[in-house]
Formats: sequence, C-alpha cells, structure tokens
Amino acid sequence: MAMGSRRGRAGGISVTRLRRWLLVGVIVLLVALASFIGIARYKARKFLHDLPAKMGIDIKSQANGFTYSQSVKGHTLFTLHAAKAIQRQNGKTTLHDVAITLYGPEGSHETDSIRGAEFEYDQNNGIVKAMGEVHLDLASPANAQQNPSAKRISVTTSGLVFTQKEGVATTDQPLHIEYGDLHGTATGADYTTSTGLLNLHSAVTMDGTQDRQPVHLTAASAQLDRNQRLATLHTALVRTGEMDAQGDTVVLDAGPSGGIDEIRADGHTSLQSGDGIRAQAPKLVAKISEQNKPTLVTMSGGVTLSHPEGSGSGQTAVMHFDAAGNAKTAELTGGVTLDHHSATSLDHLTADNLVADLAQDATRHTLLKDATATGHAQLHSTTTGKPAKTTAVSGDTLHAIMAASGKKHYVSLLTGSGSTRLDEDDGAGTTRTSTGDTLQVKLLPPGAGKTASSVQSATQDGRVTVNAKSPAKNGKAASETHATASHADFDGATGKLLLTGAPSVTGDGMQIAADHITLTQGSGDAEATGGVRGVYQSKQNDPVHVTAEHATVAGSVAKFFAGAHAARMWTSSSQMEAPVIEVDRTTNRLMAHAPSGSPATGTVHLLLPASAAGKEKSSGVVRIVGTTLLYVPAEGAHLAHADVTGGVTMQTSGASLAARQAIATLSGTTPGVLSGSVQQIVATGAVNITQPGRTGQGERLVYTAADERYVLTGTPQNQPKVIDSQKGTITGTTLTLHGGDNNVEVEGAGTHRVHTEVEANPQKK
Repeated sequence: MAMGSRRGRAGGISVTRLRRWLLVGVIVLLVALASFIGIARYKARKFLHDLPAKMGIDIKSQANGFTYSQSVKGHTLFTLHAAKAIQRQNGKTTLHDVAITLYGPEGSHETDSIRGAEFEYDQNNGIVKAMGEVHLDLASPANAQQNPSAKRISVTTSGLVFTQKEGVATTDQPLHIEYGDLHGTATGADYTTSTGLLNLHSAVTMDGTQDRQPVHLTAASAQLDRNQRLATLHTALVRTGEMDAQGDTVVLDAGPSGGIDEIRADGHTSLQSGDGIRAQAPKLVAKISEQNKPTLVTMSGGVTLSHPEGSGSGQTAVMHFDAAGNAKTAELTGGVTLDHHSATSLDHLTADNLVADLAQDATRHTLLKDATATGHAQLHSTTTGKPAKTTAVSGDTLHAIMAASGKKHYVSLLTGSGSTRLDEDDGAGTTRTSTGDTLQVKLLPPGAGKTASSVQSATQDGRVTVNAKSPAKNGKAASETHATASHADFDGATGKLLLTGAPSVTGDGMQIAADHITLTQGSGDAEATGGVRGVYQSKQNDPVHVTAEHATVAGSVAKFFAGAHAARMWTSSSQMEAPVIEVDRTTNRLMAHAPSGSPATGTVHLLLPASAAGKEKSSGVVRIVGTTLLYVPAEGAHLAHADVTGGVTMQTSGASLAARQAIATLSGTTPGVLSGSVQQIVATGAVNITQPGRTGQGERLVYTAADERYVLTGTPQNQPKVIDSQKGTITGTTLTLHGGDNNVEVEGAGTHRVHTEVEANPQKK
C-alpha cells in the first residue's frame, strides 16, 4: 500500500542520503573555501600590509635569509621566513621563497601556513601581489580547536592581488582545494574586507569520498559572508553514491563553532536517490545540530514526490531527527496525495495532513513504523488481477501501523475515527459499503491467501450502516441489502459480517431485527439470532410479520426457528405458529414443521378467516393444528391451499374436527402468503366431528365455510355415523351437518333420501 511499501525511505527519500547531502558535500566545500580565502587570505593581507613597518624596512636594498616573528603578551601571532627580500627603486618590495606560519588563539594549537615563490608589495598604491603559485595549508575551523590532528585544508592558486584602498583581494585564476579525500576547484575569487563577503566566480566543484561514499558537487558560483557567517551556492548540484540534490540557490548559515546551523534552498529544490526516488519543492530549510546532524528539514511551497513505484504531493513536508541524525517523524500537510503501484496492487492515499513515525532497522535503513492521516483521509487499494478487487477506507482520521512480511513492508492495521467508511468491491458485482463512528481494519500481507478480500478482519462501532449488493449467480437472483447496528465485525476469510447492538437488515422487501445478525458477503445470505422480528411485503401488498428465536435467509428462502416460544407469522387476517417456518419469498410457498428428527406432533397452529356467503366480512375463523403444513399460493385459475398432515385438529365456528390430514382451500386469486379466507376444508383419515350434543365419525369430511356445512362420508365397510345425545345413532352413505342448526341430512345406499330432524331441547315444552 501507499504508506510504507518501500524500505529505507521516509516520504520516498533515504534519510541517510539526505544527511550525507547536508553534511558531506556542501558543508565541507564551503568550510574549505571559507577557510583558505576568508581566513588565510585575510591574515596574509593584513600581515603583508603591515610587514614593512613591522620590519623597519624603508630601504632600497636587498637582504638574504631572514626570519621575523610577531608576538603579543608572549603568544606568537605569526612567523615569516623569506630566502630574500628586495626593495626596488619604484617603491615595491619583493619577497622570495616565502613561508608564513599563522598561529591561532592561545591554547588552540591551530596553525595555518602560506608558501609562495614570490610576493610583491606596492606600498605607494597599496597593492599586494602573489607573483606565482600560492600554497596554503589551513586548519579546518570547525575541527581545529577540538581536534589538533583533524584533517587540514590544502589550497593552491595564483594571481592573487590585494588592493588596500578597496580592501579587496582577487584572483581570476583557478583554485585547487584538498580536504582529506575531497578535491575541489573554482575559477576566480574576490574577497572584500569591509563587508566580509567572499565570491567564488564560477565552476565551483568538489569530488572525492566522505564516509566511504563518493561525493561530487558543482555550483555555478558561490558567496561567503564571513560577518554574517552565511554561504550561498548558485545552481548547486550535490551528488553522492546514492543520491543527487540540487537547488537554484542554497544558503548555509554557519554557527560560532564553524559548523552549519541551518541550510536554506530556494528555487527548483530537489532530492533524488540513485534508484529514481525524487522530492521537489520551491523551498527547503534544514536545521543542523552542533554535532553536524540534521534536527529538522522542511520543504514547502508545493512538494512533489516521485519514484519508480509511485508518486506523492503536498504543500509542505517536515521531517524531525533524533540526536544521532536518524529520522523520527515526517509530516506532509496541505492536500496530501500518495500513490504506490506494485505487481499486485495500486494504492492511493489522500488527506489534508499526514504524520509518519519512523524507525531504523538493524542495517540502519529507515522504515515507516506508523502513520496518521487527518482531514478527509482515504486509502484506496486496487488489485492488479482479474477481476480487479478494490478496498477503500476513509475517515476524518486514519492511523496505519506497519508490519513486515519477509522482505515486504505493508500496512497491517488501519484504524479510523469520525465518519469512517469501508468500501469493498470484488470486481464481479459484489460490493459492500459500511459506515460508522470508528473503524479498525486488519489487512493481509501482500499476496497472502486467495480470499475474496484483502481485509483479514474489520470492526466498526457507532451508528453503523451497511449496504451490500450481490449479483445473480448459481440460480440465485441479484440482491441488495441495507443494515444498521451499533457494532459490526467482518471476517475476511469467511466473508461474514456480524452485526450487534439493535441490528436491523432490510433487503428484497424484507426487514429483520434481532440481537445478532450475520450477513454473508457475495451471497446476500443472512442469519439472525435472539429476539428475531421480521416483516416483508408479500405479493398481495399485505405485510407479513414474523417473530422467532433464530432465522436464516438464503436467497429467496427464509427460515424461522422457535426458541422458548414458537416461531410466529401473521398477516392482517391470518396467523401461524410452528417450531420451524419456511417461506419462499419468490413463490410465496410456505412450510411449517417440527425440527428435523423431532417426534413432536401437533406443533403447527394455523388461524385463517372463513368465507361467508353474501357477507362482506368473514363468518369467523378456522383454527387448524397439525404436525406439518405446506401452503401453496394461488396461481392462475388454481386457488391457494394449505395442506396439513401428521394428525390434524380443527376448530370452526360450528364444530370441532380431528383427522389424519386436511387440505384448506382459500378464496381469491392473489398469490400472497396465507392470502384469502377459507372456502373449503377437506379432512381425511379417521375423521371425528363434534358439535353441541352430538359427534360424528367418518373417513372424509368436506367443510364449506360459506354455509357452514359439514359433509361426512365413509367407506362401504365403514359408513359415517352421527351419535346424538337425544336421538341416538344415525348412519348413512352421506351425513350432512350444519353449523347453524341441529339438522342432519342422511343419504342411504339407494336412491331413497332420508331426512331426519332432531329436537335440540326436548325437555323445554
């Protein structure tokens, strides 16, 4: 991912390389040049200016082999030795084979030496010239007082001219500088004593090695302000074995000890590593410690980052370092973007601000330890395989923790707060979007496993919402689900999302609430446990309500299971209770039964309205109890019917019945669940009917709700019969009873019809 996908870099640039740029190339060059021209030439100029008076020479003569020393309070300031001194008639004095030793402050052990074959002093015009090569051997000001054996600066030049009136020393000749393993050049220089300003005119270079790394520096020109301790490079380029750094203008602010306190670069500032990583900005400021270690680096004015595997940008980049010069934090602010691409993914990060904590491994490579993005932060990752899978995480604040997997460095944990959002798309039509107040995502290492998600697990809290879409496949229709909860847990291996905290799920016209709800990514399946409550619209637009202890939804089929209480389903006119209720929302078929393997009977309870002829409302209700129920909705000319088996008992407004099975036919043609009212019930197998004052037995009974008629039949061997408490037993081929009166219609074996009337209350006469 975008954050931390490359080792040894902070914001795409090696901290070790940055340190070398700051402390090796530029500093050494400027200190060297400042030392030999700014210090040595100043001392040489002053000495040569005062030389005749100090020596008492005012003659037109020649002297061979002399030495002169100047001391103050017992401390030697300088020693001059010349093989020959000649004072000419034109007022000029020439010194041959001159060796000058300049001593630093008492106790400093610092010495500088200047050697030249010939110097000429024109006292009348106030001009000092070096007639040939001048060799300077100078102590490094930054090291001499602390370490007398420190590396020295050796400079060779020629054509040196000092004009006393202007206080300017100049040369238009090349300068050659050596400092340890570094070798530098410049062409032309001038130094103004009144301003302390040193100019290197052109072709400034430095080459060599430092800290076992090759160093190459070029600049079009350079200036050193000794009074302000400022050095300026123009069109500067520093190249080490690992990186390049350049800027239109580079300013170094030296401290009292001679070291660099601050470096400022302006105009097309850039840092580039050997492997193509580049940072650019209009401005750069680096703070340096007394130990010559960077403490703070700031790039501003619009920072751009690029490397072979990505890019980035921001208005400002700030990096903090510890006392050892190791990068500890890096901060990008202002419209931050980071992009990273690899063989397996394309990653994109956006935020207002990004703060990264850094650490060093055993090889001193800088690693990203963790990072915090704030202000509309979003991390978007897309796999490069087919189909391409995408994962996006966003929030007001995102915090990433890094981990290593082999040689790969990746985001292992991502937390978010404030309007968090997690989006996933498997590239095959399955999508899931969740929102919440807080978010925690554990991510898989790159290339780990072949799961449908790069997310190992995710947790979201506070006003959680989930929207999921699944395409049609494997015979299942496309589905779309919306859910709410207080808490959500996602398992990437199984693709299951567990919702708790008053969860509610709506999808395909169905809504379910429960204590716990689990959604399966990619299938639209769901499972609910604990206080399940559901409602959905059937095809007759009459809401169907359900309560249960446990429920599952797989495709169009929903199953509801009893707990301490039976599962219950009802509409505006019908009700049902059972241990298990199954409904197909596509066909509106319904099944109710006991749990698989259970010996329980009489566990399905069904309540339906009964039709009444010539009445707008039903004539009552029919209660049916059985072991299993199959409900088939109306289809075309076929009416809806409910088949009840496993020992049936029924209760109508006019009778109680028992049988082995029964089929209830419902009126109406609307294909809904439990739609319509009972038109007819056919009960078969050991039928028993009970009415006030009588009972009946037979093998088959047809109940017609419109006229409350019960037609009881049997077999030739076992004809139906009615036992009346007042009239005795009545038998026949067909016995018809009515719920509205006490009449019994009896049909015999032949064509003769028998009609018997029974007095209901004979004692009331």
